[in-house]
Amino acid sequence: MEEKLETSYRQIRDYQDNLYQTQEQIDGAHAIIDSSEDKYLSLCEKYQQKKYMISSLRQNSHILAEQLLSRDEHYSAYLARLKERFLELENELVETQKKAGLPVRLPYGQESVRHLLSPPDELKRQPFVPPLPDIARDVSDSEEDITAELDDAIPKHKLLNSKAAKH
Repeated sequence: MEEKLETSYRQIRDYQDNLYQTQEQIDGAHAIIDSSEDKYLSLCEKYQQKKYMISSLRQNSHILAEQLLSRDEHYSAYLARLKERFLELENELVETQKKAGLPVRLPYGQESVRHLLSPPDELKRQPFVPPLPDIARDVSDSEEDITAELDDAIPKHKLLNSKAAKH
């Protein structure tokens, strides 16, 4: 009988040790889960910030492209008006010289005027607006994509042995 009692005490101690180890494992698992949840929340926040940043950059690039094209159009129109005015003044000078009886002479040659009135070659070209990279396929609103990324980011761990908890 004493042996049975001692055997029962040993079994109880073994169960208590096993329970203690299981409790430590559960505490460790809770710590891992808490850490994983914190990482998950942090990653979700960063993901949302980056999505907003991409959207903002895309919007800004469209605005800048429109401004560049508008500025080019205004510059071309201004240059055309300037050329028109220059030709008007040249004609006035010729007419004034004729009326005054002076020899009609311009202070420059006809060929040099054409070069003076035309913009440099760099400005004659249409502005190049680079196309935006298609970032939309990298940015998604799907929660499935987020969970797949987070599954990769959070380390896998084995499940705890819960046999002792059943007794």
